[in-house]
Amino acid sequence: MANDSLGTCRDSAGVPTGTVTFYDGATAFGTGSLNGSGQVTLSISSLAAGSHSITASYGGNGNFASSTSAALTQTVNKANTTTAISGQSPNPSVAGQPVAVNFTVTPVAPGSGTPTGNVTVSDGLGDACTAAVSTGKNREGQLRRR
Repeated sequence: MANDSLGTCRDSAGVPTGTVTFYDGATAFGTGSLNGSGQVTLSISSLAAGSHSITASYGGNGNFASSTSAALTQTVNKANTTTAISGQSPNPSVAGQPVAVNFTVTPVAPGSGTPTGNVTVSDGLGDACTAAVSTGKNREGQLRRR
């Protein structure tokens, strides 16, 4: 009866060593060192919403030539947000009196970062105002009650 065994075959040069640089299009965004199996993993959380063309480029070493991977398309979706009114003043108010409305915009996990842009506040009767989201602060807009 034959004795079969499994093994790992490697050429005399061994396993590639060195670093791999990761690119989004032409822009490098990180590097990593190859492990003992010739693999590298890089985690990134700073890609903006949209489509990204990701490649990995190995610089080579004394035994192995450099190479670049085929592109992988990575789609990053916009993070969901929650908008909340955190106060209004004065309350109650009289017709024609401006009312300051404070609001906050917060990313919903796993999203992160600081939301930017504008928020429109409406009284449901046709009066509305728009104000920019301010970094790290509550914002306010003013409505004029009829």
